Amino acid sequence: MRESQNQTLMVLVEWVGSETEAFLAVLIAQVPQARLLLRVN
Repeated sequence: MRESQNQTLMVLVEWVGSETEAFLAVLIAQVPQARLLLRVN
């Protein structure tokens, strides 16, 4: 996530269900200051 200090990172996630939701919750909680473009398929 250090690279997000230099440029926006794109994260692409395929929605699988509650496991995906849990992963996204952890990701958002752990990196609130990161510049992310989050795409969920």
